[in-house]
Amino acid sequence: MCLPACCCFVEFLPFICLVTIPLYGAFCGVDVILRLSILLLVHSILINYIPKQWVSIVPYSQIILLVILAYLPINIAPWPIVWIYRVILHVTEPVLLWLEIILVQNYIMRCSQRVIDEWDSDEPATRALLIGFSSVCYGISAAFGWSIYTESSSIHIWCLLFVIIVFIMIHNMMVIAPQGILSDAAFCGLCSVFVLYAMIQETNIIQHPISTPPSWNRVEKSSFVQILIYILKLKMEYAVEAIQLLSKFLTPFFLITMAIRLYSILFIMDKVSVNILQDEDEEESTLILEDELLYDISSWRSPLLVKLAVIFMFTQLSVLFLLEISGQRQIDTKWLPWLNQIWPTQILFGRVSQLFAVNGFYMWRLFCADDWTWSEWL
Repeated sequence: MCLPACCCFVEFLPFICLVTIPLYGAFCGVDVILRLSILLLVHSILINYIPKQWVSIVPYSQIILLVILAYLPINIAPWPIVWIYRVILHVTEPVLLWLEIILVQNYIMRCSQRVIDEWDSDEPATRALLIGFSSVCYGISAAFGWSIYTESSSIHIWCLLFVIIVFIMIHNMMVIAPQGILSDAAFCGLCSVFVLYAMIQETNIIQHPISTPPSWNRVEKSSFVQILIYILKLKMEYAVEAIQLLSKFLTPFFLITMAIRLYSILFIMDKVSVNILQDEDEEESTLILEDELLYDISSWRSPLLVKLAVIFMFTQLSVLFLLEISGQRQIDTKWLPWLNQIWPTQILFGRVSQLFAVNGFYMWRLFCADDWTWSEWL
């Protein structure tokens, strides 16, 4: 009875340790949480390849290995690996921004199509459901739009005007398209306004940073256990700035972003693994054997891939968010002095590209509506 409970606890041990990433980041800085993330990645990979003959002692081996890694000095990870890991986090951020907004839009479009396919589109219940969902989207979009108009700078109001023009454009295309659905256009408009609102929130955070505590980047020779003990013993008057940073991780904006990013990463992993297997075994496997094999390799059910994806995702969001709220996420344009005159600092390239991505995807789907068939990829 005790062993199954211990096994269950150990399986979720890396996820439990993830909770400490914002804590370490707020008190000790970005470099520490990068090294903690690498430690959790190494721990998950090593545990996955423990020989099956040791199954009876695997739970204890996982705990012992994690304790050993936690007591090692944090600078044991070579700085080139930490630097490369940090670059990967930054480089993949724009790609994941595009994918997450497209996947959310695609999910709503697929749900709308299923409603129409399962119910007669002329039935009152179908129309009421789609109109009700569209009305909610319009209401939320109007609330975000009014907030942007009353509280933002002039350049953001011009961005809002551009979003409204695109909003009208996609609705015109929806009316003209033979298979246009009102709820899809309404949700696309909501995504556009929300992306603009998120960009404004991020620029406000960057322009009004929180000062970093003096303990940042002063723990090069300590272990994670020693750092945790130091944090717990720190007096309140010396932890005010760190607590302010830590509280930002509990805001709805960060939590919603984390949920969307997690869905996107797991969706991509699942579809890639499933479709690659389908392409390779389409002519060799029977339907039953193929389904069993798909079940076994699906990334939704692979503990190692799920752990690595969650660790990577949470580290990426924590690092970038911590750089934003501490005022350190700035683009160095000294080697391009003309860039500041062309690209306003209040406009974030990642969010603008995300805005174009969701509207471009919806317009492309309307254009290809006659030839479109739902697949396992989208």
